[in-house]
Amino acid sequence: MATVSALLTQLQKRLGITSPSARESDRLTEALYAGIARATSDGIPGLAHSLVTAETYGEGSATVSSHSGDSADITLNAIPTGTRAGDLMKIGGNVYSIYSIASLVVSVGAPIKDAIAGSTAVTIYHRTVELPNTGPVHKVFDLTNDNNIPHEPNGFVRYGFDTGTPAGYEVTYDRDNEETVVALWPAPSSATRLAIVQGYAWDTISTSTDLPYPVSALEAVLERATAAWRLWQVGGISPMELEASRVAVKDAETGLNQGGNEPIVRDSLRGRGRRN
Repeated sequence: MATVSALLTQLQKRLGITSPSARESDRLTEALYAGIARATSDGIPGLAHSLVTAETYGEGSATVSSHSGDSADITLNAIPTGTRAGDLMKIGGNVYSIYSIASLVVSVGAPIKDAIAGSTAVTIYHRTVELPNTGPVHKVFDLTNDNNIPHEPNGFVRYGFDTGTPAGYEVTYDRDNEETVVALWPAPSSATRLAIVQGYAWDTISTSTDLPYPVSALEAVLERATAAWRLWQVGGISPMELEASRVAVKDAETGLNQGGNEPIVRDSLRGRGRRN
């Protein structure tokens, strides 16, 4: 483990900077944050993550209290527990995606031409689960059906508003509650338990933040930060410097690869490798 300020000092030494200006200090900090973000998104082993268990709430029911034609807002008699933006709402023969919720008023985002009669039955299909922080989602596993669920950002195009066994997930944002949300496609036809691997949240990072990483993972962060700094230089960098940064990033990963007891043999200086 190390603080961000300690890593900044190491980054300055690697770049040969002894007395950075205020602007350079800001750029060094941004380069380090970029290194952290890139290492996280690259899935470097050893970076902190949490295993979260969660569940959808199956189907919920309500009735329409009021709705006016040419309005996106529908007032219900109750909001079923667990309902949030991104869930699906069936009214009559039409299915709507919930855009936002305020008290008993559900917005579908765009106006509905014809008024919906009061007392019309409503079915909510819960396809979302709330996450504890804004960290990136690495994996989702369906505990109910014993299936790995792949990331599927085009789930609606593939599955539409059908319900069934989840076959893909996407990560969205609940603007009402300011929460990161995992949403399933197709919407589950019943309550579904999930195991979710979520990375560390960086929305409150500062120079005093203590990074919960092993030393070997910090090397991967520093090399990515160094590469970011070089790429941001005014006038660019030489092809040799660019290649050196790329190889250094690859070398920092060698000891971190899952199954790292199998040495990686580099085929060329371009950084491609194969396992023995």
